[in-house]
Amino acid sequence: MCRPDTHAFAKNDSFAGRWRAYDYEELITRDKASFDIFWLKDKSLEDSESLPDPGILAQNIVEDLEAALEQFRQIAEDLGKKNDEKR
Repeated sequence: MCRPDTHAFAKNDSFAGRWRAYDYEELITRDKASFDIFWLKDKSLEDSESLPDPGILAQNIVEDLEAALEQFRQIAEDLGKKNDEKR
């Protein structure tokens, strides 16, 4: 990623350079322009008959989120201990 304090950003010293917004018409006239996103298709979802029940999917999501939340709680607790040691 290009940060404002880097040399690359300095060469394009404004958002009119590399990071500016482009109109659809301008993009489509370029060589090799394609908005085809067929490659984003998840092949594992093609056979909807083999998908788990929505309730099972929802429960799996809840379990994953709870596990992630517990990890964040542990990180916050560890950071709190470090801050207390610095005082």
